Amino acid sequence: MASLMLVFLKVVLVGAVATALLAPLLGKALMPVIRRLPPPRRAAVLLAACWLPLLGGVLLAAVVAGPSIASLFGLYDGHCPAGAGASHHHCVLHPGTELELPWASLWLGLIGGGLAMLLARNVLTLSREYRSYQSLVRMARGGSGGEGALMLPTERPFAGVLGLLHPRMVLSNGLVNLLSASQRRVVEAHESAHCARRDPLLLLLARFGALLHLPAVRRVLLQEFLLATEQTADERAAIVVGDRLMVAETILAVARANPYRVGDLAFTGGLIDERVEALVSVSPAFRPRGVLLSGVLVLLLVAVMASPAAHHALESFLSSFLG
Repeated sequence: MASLMLVFLKVVLVGAVATALLAPLLGKALMPVIRRLPPPRRAAVLLAACWLPLLGGVLLAAVVAGPSIASLFGLYDGHCPAGAGASHHHCVLHPGTELELPWASLWLGLIGGGLAMLLARNVLTLSREYRSYQSLVRMARGGSGGEGALMLPTERPFAGVLGLLHPRMVLSNGLVNLLSASQRRVVEAHESAHCARRDPLLLLLARFGALLHLPAVRRVLLQEFLLATEQTADERAAIVVGDRLMVAETILAVARANPYRVGDLAFTGGLIDERVEALVSVSPAFRPRGVLLSGVLVLLLVAVMASPAAHHALESFLSSFLG
């Protein structure tokens, strides 16, 4: 079993690195299409894209080690007879046939160390944000507003969502006094949408998944995901109040007040211009036929790769390329 895990980790490493290196090319080709998707669907696609290197590594490991693992548990018996004794045959049932990766320990150590440093930096950032959240929650315990909002007894404008599994909307007295009743309804509808979708938790998952990407790709993915998340909440607010221009005016009014910001999901956490432009412009409905076709092609590719012939051909390639 230890040999099985080592083979799995080696192949996942190769697949993750290869996918991370290919991600800029994939992004350049697909991002114009992704940006035309409705905000909720775009956010879901971008969240998956954040985890693409890990998914690519697991997929490659499944193609290479899947038949061997299935044979180990008696679920498949066509792997070993077809490849036993071949130089490119990799199977945990036959000692000495495991995939060899030169300098595997060094590669794993360097990449693992880099990821550990990025993870530690993100944990420290989250720790600072959590302390700010706790301070705001303690301040807000004394009062509550409409839509289940916690109220901060401060004149500095603030609107945001606190918490991961059970997020709560938090507003300040200063913001409530600044806005009209219609504008406050927009803010409450926007933040309620974040709470219903558990957007703070989704943003945390996107952050950690994107650690496997190259830095430039990571920045673009997280910015695009945050924009899609905010636009999803904006669209929900527009449906609730029935006026897209009112939502755009409220965003600008809150931004001019220079509100206090904690985390990325404050009401005016960023990307103001893009959000307002999306609200005031009328875009034609986008029918993602090309996206659906691409999905079908990907599924067909996975099916072909999972076939015994493709599996042994991939074993042979990895053996000649890596071992």
